[in-house]
Amino acid sequence: MAMHQIDPARRDNLYTAVQFLVETFGIEYNEDNCEHLLTFMEALATYHQRTQEYGDLWKEAGAVHAFYDGMRKARRVSKVWTLGSTQEEADKFLTEQAGKLDDAFDTVNYMLFGIRNARSFRFVEVFDDSGDSFFGEPGS
Repeated sequence: MAMHQIDPARRDNLYTAVQFLVETFGIEYNEDNCEHLLTFMEALATYHQRTQEYGDLWKEAGAVHAFYDGMRKARRVSKVWTLGSTQEEADKFLTEQAGKLDDAFDTVNYMLFGIRNARSFRFVEVFDDSGDSFFGEPGS
């Protein structure tokens, strides 16, 4: 998912909303905090897209499974984003990978699923009437 482009006509409204959000949580309103929140909003957009496709399946997995999937995605991101040993290799890799952060956004969302599931006391995955897991082995 590519970084979302902000309609210049709506930019002021967006930054007013960002300022309201960061100040509501007692966070200093500055460029770095705004950029961090806007990056989170990209993860939220990924969450919205996936929820449209798959519904609320993440709730059935429970916190433990969500954290496991988050770690699995983080390892994938780490492996994919290992840069070459020379500056030339690193520059080539970064050019090829620009905009390919989908797994990183998935990692953020899985960790948030884990937190939300834990807060709702959904710790383990759900089983059907026969006792079979809806998800099989973790990572399958």
